[in-house]
Amino acid sequence: MNSKKISSVFIVSVFIALTSVTLGQAGNPAQLPATVGIGTHAVGGGYYASGTGIARLISDKTKIMAVVQPFAGPNAWMPLMESGKLELGILSSTDAAWAYIGGFGYDKPSTNFRLVLRGNTQSATTFTVLKRSGIKKITDLRGKRLAYKYGGNQMLHNLAEAMLKSVGMTWNDVVPVPIPDFQTSTRTIREGRIDAGTSGATTTPTALELHTALGVNVLSYGDMQPDDIAKGVPADKQAILDELVPGCFPMTVKAGEGVIEKDTVLISYSIYLAASANLSEDAVHLILKTIWENYSDLHPVHPWLRGWKPETMTSGIQPAPFHNGAIKFYKEKNVWTEAMEKRQKQLLNR
Repeated sequence: MNSKKISSVFIVSVFIALTSVTLGQAGNPAQLPATVGIGTHAVGGGYYASGTGIARLISDKTKIMAVVQPFAGPNAWMPLMESGKLELGILSSTDAAWAYIGGFGYDKPSTNFRLVLRGNTQSATTFTVLKRSGIKKITDLRGKRLAYKYGGNQMLHNLAEAMLKSVGMTWNDVVPVPIPDFQTSTRTIREGRIDAGTSGATTTPTALELHTALGVNVLSYGDMQPDDIAKGVPADKQAILDELVPGCFPMTVKAGEGVIEKDTVLISYSIYLAASANLSEDAVHLILKTIWENYSDLHPVHPWLRGWKPETMTSGIQPAPFHNGAIKFYKEKNVWTEAMEKRQKQLLNR
């Protein structure tokens, strides 16, 4: 074979190789990541349990391996999401709002923070006490030892402050005890080293274990009874939440939900799955599609995940912008509304 033929063969071979690569990339333009991390609260709570279920679903139904990465709270993992070193995370509507604008424990706005879907509505056992303590109302906590700070979880601290403010009290009316996380709060309640603190959500294993062992009472927001909010939440009580924990609202939690033995007014909020804007549009689209089509597989995993349903994934006023991959999927399902588009633009133009 002469040199001209060799050159021709070489050029054709290179062209074919390049064409194959181009076609391969066109079929998978985003080069879906081999793995994604899901940031959650510490092991033992609803965030971690939900993250585990979601990670398993993604890993089982797609070619992406999802791995749960527990932290003290979203304040701790948000910098990793901002830099693109953490792809996904589960957090409250309040933390989502703070993270995006840069407030209450978030040093600066997280401009790469995006929403994927709205999951369940959750209620916080902000002030859990042992039954034997005799404490039945927030006002009974005057002079008592109360958990605060909660390490990297600003929301838990602000929830406690809102509870105090709802009855006209401040941290000066109690004995504040710094606690690194809600699991430590539950353990120190059990050990008698604090009188009140959060035990996480109403259905967390740690809360149920404490209730089974010693029996607990969960105090009502504003020392209110269900009848007090039956016709609407008092404006002054909602204003406190809007100031300290935006996106939260009082809700009556019925007896029988986890550690709740009687209808109790608790501070409630929405749970979101979020993603870094650095995660590709195709990856988010695939992950959301997988959850949307297989949501019922999540329901047996944890009580929180029973609230993860397609009909509620876009409901509510979004506290941060949605990821472009999520928007693309919602438009395909005809559930992306004009109101959502308006809200999206407002958030992005801040």
